[in-house]
Amino acid sequence: MNDPTPVCIVGAGPAGTSAALKLAYHGIRCVLIDKATFPRDKICGDAVSGKVTTLLNRLDPDIIRRFEAEPIKVDVWGIQFFAPNGIPMEIPFVPAPGSDLPGAPGYVSRRWDFDHFMVREVARRPEVELILGKAVKDYRRLPEGWEVHLEGGEAIRTRLLLVADGAHSRFSRHVAGLPTEKKHHAGAVRAYYRGVTGMDPRGFIELHFLKELTPGYFWIFPLPNGAANVGLGMRSDYISKRRVNLRKAFEQVVQEHPVLSRRFAQAEREGPVQGYGLPLGSGRYRISGDHYMLLGDAAHLVDPLTGEGIGNGFYSGFIA
Repeated sequence: MNDPTPVCIVGAGPAGTSAALKLAYHGIRCVLIDKATFPRDKICGDAVSGKVTTLLNRLDPDIIRRFEAEPIKVDVWGIQFFAPNGIPMEIPFVPAPGSDLPGAPGYVSRRWDFDHFMVREVARRPEVELILGKAVKDYRRLPEGWEVHLEGGEAIRTRLLLVADGAHSRFSRHVAGLPTEKKHHAGAVRAYYRGVTGMDPRGFIELHFLKELTPGYFWIFPLPNGAANVGLGMRSDYISKRRVNLRKAFEQVVQEHPVLSRRFAQAEREGPVQGYGLPLGSGRYRISGDHYMLLGDAAHLVDPLTGEGIGNGFYSGFIA
């Protein structure tokens, strides 16, 4: 067995790759593991917030420049919040004084593309050993750290374990003991469409707060080539209390809403409506322990207002 690695990161999503990059730029060796090979899909709203662009720009502006050159995103310059009566409130994203961001303050990019880009950035760094396509089977506590057992019998010893394997993390539940509380959790569904009309030409994303679906919202986020990420999310305790079927509610908005349905009249859905869970950051949990720390969704850090997880995942990876 090889000598222990200083840091082992489980999960190569936004939280895991951001942690690996931050360590690499500080000259610290690490191992980054993911059960998937990339590119791979991940059910998500696909919004890449200003938190992400700011952190990457601080780390290395060339990363943002390389991302800017990729045809895999739509620039985001603001948000439109629609009240239940349909009246919008706009928040434009104005660059801060002295900002040196080379592109837009935010983006929408399919996780298939964005996560693959981030993994490729990690692969540039000699300080990071990438192990893809191997699932973690077990964790064993050692006096000086952890031993991570992979499919195929390989074992990696590490002094510090960073767990970034998402909302369904076994380590988070069974070792760290984070509970799933419905009042600190949301359910969501999303689908991809092509040909949705009425998209804002300024690059604004849309959040529609519908009377029958609060606390929650319906979203429409633009994607390249005339596509859109369309979804609906609601806090889980209200889903249970009201017995809301999110997929049916989603279809009702698309097909029957007096205003929004018109925008989908000629649109085509690409693939199924898919569901996922969002562990919200509204609860207070212990996310670190002896020689380990949880990151991103595994640490229940999804923004409780917007449901966005990528930005807080990045932050947790950078400060880990």
